[in-house]
Amino acid sequence: MLLPLKFWLARGAELTAKLRVHAGAFGALTAGDSSAVTLALMHRVARHPEALHDLMEAAVDKAERDEGFNELKGDAYEPPPIDREVLASFAPGTLGRTVADAAAPQARVTALDPQDSFSFLTARVRDGLPSWRALLPDPASDLMLQAFVYAQTACPLPCLMIAVRLYQTAALSPRRLPAAVDDLTRGFAAGQSAAYLPGLRLEDEWSTDLGALRRRLGLA
Repeated sequence: MLLPLKFWLARGAELTAKLRVHAGAFGALTAGDSSAVTLALMHRVARHPEALHDLMEAAVDKAERDEGFNELKGDAYEPPPIDREVLASFAPGTLGRTVADAAAPQARVTALDPQDSFSFLTARVRDGLPSWRALLPDPASDLMLQAFVYAQTACPLPCLMIAVRLYQTAALSPRRLPAAVDDLTRGFAAGQSAAYLPGLRLEDEWSTDLGALRRRLGLA
């Protein structure tokens, strides 16, 4: 269980120092400076909740620059429900079979307002998580997946989840911090290099070989 947010705010400087020691050049892990940005946003949003509006606008701006996302949003597109029995019928090594063999996927999410870009983006991300995890290197940790989602979408929630998890690891399991930072770095780098997944119908790719799909999407 995560400790109260005020605990992390009170010890923010101390824990950030620990992160820097364990990670080496912690502020320059990736070209996007993902770790430093994550930590800065954690404090910014916690102290100034109105900053969430700016972050949401950044995510929407990124989404609306993608032609595929705009087409799906214009159609108020909803993917079909994930049927694990059907997906299990695909050949081993395909996207569908990999999703079927993973842990039970999350329930499908319907956008509260399909014409609201942020609502639609949130639904696309939540619906896509089983496929996105399958596309990442195996095994993909939760931290790696959240870093990937943040780099892909610029949404604030995964950023905050990353920051809290890193703070938690630094305080409670410091020996695991280097591995956690490695997962963060790999996930963020993958999200930056990959095609914009919220604008793609990955459910049309169930029968596609996972390796070939990763190469096509820039995730090889």
